[in-house]
Amino acid sequence: MPAPRSTAAAASTEPTAHLTVQPVPPVLSLPQTQRLLGISKKLLQDLMHSGELPTIKLGDRRRVISGEALVAYLRRKQDATGRGQV
Repeated sequence: MPAPRSTAAAASTEPTAHLTVQPVPPVLSLPQTQRLLGISKKLLQDLMHSGELPTIKLGDRRRVISGEALVAYLRRKQDATGRGQV
């Protein structure tokens, strides 16, 4: 009868979950940003109007969010909560 494996040995041979992180596009539309963050249109508008998530104005009406601004926003949120990695 084989000896039972230790928990540490069993843990090291089990497959681990991998998180796939996609690169952030250089520019995102407002609907793209909303979907990516999983937030409502109203919350996105609040973040934009408060300056917490700056936008770039293209033409007379269109606004976009730079990928750099989105990453900076997420890093600030991470620093404020002290959880996770971005």
